[in-house]
Amino acid sequence: MKQIYFTFCRENYSVSGKGGDCARAASEGISGSELNEFKKFASWSEPEGLLQVDAGRRCMIAPRALKFRPVPIRGGMIIHATYALPDEQTKRDGNYFAHVLTDLPQGWGAREALELWDSCFWVSKDSAEIKPQLPDVESNAIPKGKINESSFVRFLQSSEQHVQLFRELLENWLLRAEKERFVLLAKPEAAAFCLWGLTRILPRQFWSEISFSVYEKPGAVLNYDVTAFSSLEETFSNSDQQKCEQLMRQWPAVRVLPRGSSSYFQQDDSVLSRESSQSLSPEKELVGEWISLVKQGAYASIDQFFKKVPVVYYRDRAKLRLLWRFWYNRKNLTLADVQEALMRLPELREDAENIVKGLSKLEDAFRFFDLLTPTGKDLLLERLWKEKTLKEVRQEPRFSTNLIRGLGGSVTSQPGFSQSGPRSGAQSGPQSGPQFGSQFGPPYGPPYRSQHGTRSNGSVAPRKQPEQQRGCLFSILMVLVTVLTLWCWG
Repeated sequence: MKQIYFTFCRENYSVSGKGGDCARAASEGISGSELNEFKKFASWSEPEGLLQVDAGRRCMIAPRALKFRPVPIRGGMIIHATYALPDEQTKRDGNYFAHVLTDLPQGWGAREALELWDSCFWVSKDSAEIKPQLPDVESNAIPKGKINESSFVRFLQSSEQHVQLFRELLENWLLRAEKERFVLLAKPEAAAFCLWGLTRILPRQFWSEISFSVYEKPGAVLNYDVTAFSSLEETFSNSDQQKCEQLMRQWPAVRVLPRGSSSYFQQDDSVLSRESSQSLSPEKELVGEWISLVKQGAYASIDQFFKKVPVVYYRDRAKLRLLWRFWYNRKNLTLADVQEALMRLPELREDAENIVKGLSKLEDAFRFFDLLTPTGKDLLLERLWKEKTLKEVRQEPRFSTNLIRGLGGSVTSQPGFSQSGPRSGAQSGPQSGPQFGSQFGPPYGPPYRSQHGTRSNGSVAPRKQPEQQRGCLFSILMVLVTVLTLWCWG
């Protein structure tokens, strides 16, 4: 990767030899036009009130910026920028120093950039030892920063405000329209952590092309998909508020987070109307469960979920919620959820095991029995037989053996089952019969009738099997043999 430093330079202390805001040093092979292109994004503006603070404290409290743009030029760029003390000769105040990485390795994106937050690799001040030509650097030689899976768990556990900011970012990102931009009202570090959390939980398809800046002065032009506005204080000054209000009106597709965190956004009805135009309830339920898992460090459950989800469903929030409830949160699964899922998600019909496990009341499954695959029907009926004792099956007309015979023999073909209940060492072959979608009476459907006729009470008249007839003849024969034997002995 190649490096570039930008700052306010003295004459003869820059790549071009000129003074002013320009490239202080750069790796070999970067043209002047490319340097000008990078300079557009490497700027840094001090927040209001910073220059009134004692010079000794400015570097400690000044916000740092970490920016990423996946632009075509040289494979994208990562920028670290911060406040720099006044030059010793020019005494110019309000200076900055930006360190740029470009020629990024293939596959690097927003997550890899965010993992360099607070890395000791970044250069943040000028010195006489810096030469105009910088060396190239290998990606594996750059030490990672402070953001990782463990530190993100601690970040969420440390403050409910962190959880709220991350929750709103994740919820709204699932609702994000194409080219819609986000403004985060947050400190740079909190913004960096929340953005990393988003890239860690969601698959790369959700964020592969996003750009971000974790710090911009309020009112700055929105050059990134996600921009974090921050000030030295917890609230914005009046001038900052006016700049932000004007900026929000200029950008029709901007979502401001967190909602209600600043009074001037509450007064802007146009902004709030865009945010409230879509219901967040499904996303809140889904994201809330994800955050609970992350706070426990259980990233693997979310990873496994997205490995099973077809990519075509990534942007269908309703289907994501249904799949999550089916696979990982069945405790609140309702009959309506199951019916909706089977109608909208054909692949769940093959996932019969999860369907059967997801039912709190087993008998509810028969409302959508016809939607299941043959495997699903077999599993459902097998579980029915295992969980219902013979006495219960006989007492409930819906689960009588005659009705089960009409299911296609799924249960009656199980070892140890007969029309009069379980029996030892006997198996019966598959029985023919109609699908089990309408054989129950209300609310399950009209009474079941088969080609074998019905009794007067409406139940199905059983048909005697050949093996039963042979058993009867054998019993009669044994009785006759016994009588003849006793008669002979007598």
